Amino acid sequence: MVLILKIAKRITGCVLSVILIFVIYLFLGGKSGLAAAAVMIAVMFIVILFLLRSFLAQPKDLRNISRLLRLVLFFLLAASSLTGISLANHAMYKVMPVHVLTPWEKTYLYHEALLYKSSGGKSRLNYMSSLQHLSNGKINFYFEEADRKTAQNMILHMDGVTRIMTAMTGEFETVPVTVIFYRNPLIFQQNVPNHHFDSLKGMYVPRERMIHFFIGTSESENEEGLLKRFAHEYSHHMLVAYLESHGLDNRHLPRWFEEGAAEYAAVKSVRLRPPFRPLNIIPFKKIHSMSQWENANRNASPHNPYKQSYYAIDEVIQRNGGRTIGSLMLKSANGNFYEKFETAIGMKIEQFQVEFLKKEMEEFQINNAN
Repeated sequence: MVLILKIAKRITGCVLSVILIFVIYLFLGGKSGLAAAAVMIAVMFIVILFLLRSFLAQPKDLRNISRLLRLVLFFLLAASSLTGISLANHAMYKVMPVHVLTPWEKTYLYHEALLYKSSGGKSRLNYMSSLQHLSNGKINFYFEEADRKTAQNMILHMDGVTRIMTAMTGEFETVPVTVIFYRNPLIFQQNVPNHHFDSLKGMYVPRERMIHFFIGTSESENEEGLLKRFAHEYSHHMLVAYLESHGLDNRHLPRWFEEGAAEYAAVKSVRLRPPFRPLNIIPFKKIHSMSQWENANRNASPHNPYKQSYYAIDEVIQRNGGRTIGSLMLKSANGNFYEKFETAIGMKIEQFQVEFLKKEMEEFQINNAN
C-alpha cells in the first residue's frame, strides 16, 4: 500500500508539473517561450550534472541509485514537455498574432489541434468532412460557415487572376484545385509540408493540387488582403499546371522568378501597380533556391524578396511583354535559366538588377521631389 501511494505521488507530481508548464506557456509569446524553454532545460542539465557529481561521491547503494534515476526521469519528462509545448506555442505564433487571444482561447486551439492529431491518417478527411463545401468545377473550397462569403468572393476573383496569368503563358487547360481554410494555426501547420518560413499563412502543394489557406480572426475583415493571398497561391497552381501541360515541373525555376510572377498576378488582381519604395536589394542569385528564399524572408531579414521579385517581373513585362515569362519557363527547362534570361532580356541578371533598380529609384525621386 505504501509503495502504491509513493507511485501515485510521483505520477501526480509529474502530471501537475506538465500542467504548470502548459499554464505558463498560455501567457508566453513564441520567441519568449523558446527562450524560457532553453533556459529551463539548461538549468535542469546543470542540476543533473550536480546530482551526478554528488552521486559519484556517495556510496553506490540501491537507494541512492533509485533516487538518482527518479530525478533524472522527472527532469527528462519536464524537458520533453517543455520542448513539445514551446514548439507548439512557437508554431502558433509563426502564423497568427496570438497576443490578441486569451489563455482560454489558446487552450481551445491546443485542444482542437490535439483532437485533430489523434485522428491519425484520417485527420484531413475528417476535418474536411466537418467543413462546408463550394465548387465551380475548377476549384473546390472547404471552409467554416463564417467564411462562406470569402470563398464566394475568391471564386469570383479567380477569373481575373486567370486572365492575368494567361497573359503571361497563353491559353492552356487548367486542372481543378482544392482550397482548405484553417482557423486553427496548429492544424494549418500540421497540413503543410515542413518549412522554415516565418509567418507562413498560405501554401500551394503541387503534388496534392491543394492550397492550404490560414484565415486569422484579425484578418477576416481584410477582404483585399485575403484575395491577394489567394491570388498568389492560385497563381502558383496555374504556373505549375502550365508547366505540366508541357511535360515539365517547376524545379528548374529560380524561386524569385516563380514567386515574383505569382506576386505580380496577385498585386495586379486587387489594385494598380503600387508605388515603388526603396528596397534593401539582395542579388537574385542569392534567392535562387528554396532554402535561400526562406532565409531571405525571415522576420529579422532586412530584405523584402517578394516586393523585389514583383518589381523585377513587372520590369520584364514592361520591357518585353507578358509572354516573356511563360517563354522563359519553357526555354530554361534544361537548367540554363540565366543564359536564357540574358538572351530574352538582352542583359545579364546582374546588370538587369542594377538597371531596374536605377529606373525605379529615379521614378521614386521624381514622385517624391515635392
